Formats: sequence, structure tokens, C-alpha cells
Amino acid sequence: MKVLLKGEEKTYTSFVYPNGLFKFTNVPVGTYIMKIEDIDHFFESVAVEIISHEDKEYIRAFEYDMKNGKGKKVKHPIVFKPTAPKQYYEIKEPFNILSFFQNPMMIMMVVSIGLVFLMNKMPKPNKEEMAEMNKNMGSLPSFLTGGGS
Repeated sequence: MKVLLKGEEKTYTSFVYPNGLFKFTNVPVGTYIMKIEDIDHFFESVAVEIISHEDKEYIRAFEYDMKNGKGKKVKHPIVFKPTAPKQYYEIKEPFNILSFFQNPMMIMMVVSIGLVFLMNKMPKPNKEEMAEMNKNMGSLPSFLTGGGS
């Protein structure tokens, strides 16, 4: 586990000892965000203020939220508890028959089969009407019928 102390100018790094403690040295006065980086869990961040007063340095810690900034005060020693485990893999969705119809190829296939069945339901053309239409096509100008000049 790695502990980061991020300031405006510099980031300080420390590692957690086997007994659960960590230590930063030579950190100047200022405001910092303390974060825990772990492989298995997420941890809350803490805002840390190092204040110098009458040649003594005092450390104050607050809960930290990205939206609201500092929250309520945290007691010393600062104890970090994991908020949630990290999940590296996506959970596989269960089989759903309707997912087939979300595929564009399946939609095209269903529409094509539907059009084939609809074509059978269309009325059959009358031979007399077809002959009359062909006769009328002959009287159209050549640029509409695609004929050459």
C-alpha cells in the first residue's frame, strides 16, 4: 500500500509498514490531500493542514470530498478504512433472447422476411393495364425514358 500526500507544488510518498503505520518527513507548512493507493480496495481521501504557530507545527485533518472540499474534523491518529473493493472484471450478463433483435443484422433479416411476405399479399397486375402503360411509355420524351439522342 502506498500513501500519497499531494500538495500544490510537490507530492510526498510513503509506504505502509507491516504494523499499519506510515510516516512523512520534512513536509513544509501547507494544505495537502492524503490518499491511499491500494490494489484491492478504495479509500477515502483526507485533507491535511500543517500549521505553524509560535515555532510549533500542528497537524489538522479533515474528511475530504471532491465536490465540497473539507468536511468534519478527523481525530488523530488518522485511521483509513476501505470503502469498497476494487472490481477489475466485468460481470457477464445472463443470456437474453431479446438481445438477438438488438443486432442490426437480425433487424435487417426480419424486415427482409417481412417484405417477402408482404409482396405475396399485393394485388396482381392486370394485363390490360400493363399493355396500356407500355403504350403510354412510348409517347414520353426520350430524355425521360433514358433513350439516346
